[in-house]
Amino acid sequence: KVDASAYQMHFNVTPQMLHSSLADDTEFIIFEDLTTAGYTINSRVNLPTYDLVVCAFRAIAQLHAMSFVLQARQPQRFAALVTQMDDNLFTADMEVVSIEFGKKSVRRTRQMFESDLKAGDVDTPQIKEVLEAQYKIEANFHEICLDAVNGAANAPYAVICHGDFWNNNILYEFDPISNTAIKAKLIDFQISRYSAPVLDLVHYLYACTEKPLRDAHFDEFMQIYYDTLTDCIRDYDLDPKVLYPEAVFRQQLRQFGVYGYCMSAFAVPFFVSNASELPDLDKVSEAIQELTSSSSSSDSSDTDEVNEEDAGKAHRMKAGKTHVNTTTTVSTKSQNATDFVDELDILTERTLPIFKRRMIGNVLDLQKYNMIEAILKY
Repeated sequence: KVDASAYQMHFNVTPQMLHSSLADDTEFIIFEDLTTAGYTINSRVNLPTYDLVVCAFRAIAQLHAMSFVLQARQPQRFAALVTQMDDNLFTADMEVVSIEFGKKSVRRTRQMFESDLKAGDVDTPQIKEVLEAQYKIEANFHEICLDAVNGAANAPYAVICHGDFWNNNILYEFDPISNTAIKAKLIDFQISRYSAPVLDLVHYLYACTEKPLRDAHFDEFMQIYYDTLTDCIRDYDLDPKVLYPEAVFRQQLRQFGVYGYCMSAFAVPFFVSNASELPDLDKVSEAIQELTSSSSSSDSSDTDEVNEEDAGKAHRMKAGKTHVNTTTTVSTKSQNATDFVDELDILTERTLPIFKRRMIGNVLDLQKYNMIEAILKY
């Protein structure tokens, strides 16, 4: 009875599933329509406000808490679940174009940062370390992301994360009088993963919010998240100090904060752009497929050739969802991808200053919240 009441109280953060089928060729899931209950999405062009972040972090904390409860109560069932979860964003054979797109954003941010340094427009302690960290991120971008999503390496302090925790995958209920958010529900779990809980948090904060909001409330947001999570765990008569000590939470935040920066490198160019400013994504996808096909037909006799399953579609460039088999040399493939990404410049005269403001703010916060040391180890 305790479990049932706790479940109803603390896991009401997703739409109710009404029907589903796993039959071959007819798989489907039908959820309730949250809009009929008054839930709405915060427009992508509107930065999340304090109340939205608080509601989102309380909801994600409740989701994460269920993993810790299941690990403690039914460890074999939890293990069976997570062994079926393969990360489909960051893999060893991730599409090189996707990696190069992220690296380009990191490189561009670093160049802007260096320019501002020369002009005297940046004043932050440990400048040398901050600069070195940016070079490290670019040089080790893929490895950093792979390390971050390795849930097994963080067990037992790993959970089933949302995986794509950003503005458009959260619906809010608003108070009709104050028009402030009072509750959030999570949608779109297609790329859920087994990893450290903080990955969802830093993904959201670095990709969706800007530095002034974090300056004012970062510590508060983290405490709200952790307090909500521990309250949920206690309602199952379990000890959060054992299942997820706050010291571990803080350590993971410092270790994996860079993951949020990497996700912002993928996401911010898209998030700051209007639909009219983005290239035709179908044409971009076709160009990527042609790129990988042409690469596979050249240099096939080189001794360094590798087999890769390429992810492509441009509208999932940050995720890499469409797979194409290719065989090519690492050097040729990387150079072709770099050239392609250099030609594909999403940012415009309007969006470039916004990108700069958000990304340099993210860099400064890596230093502010003690996330640099973990980067410098690469």
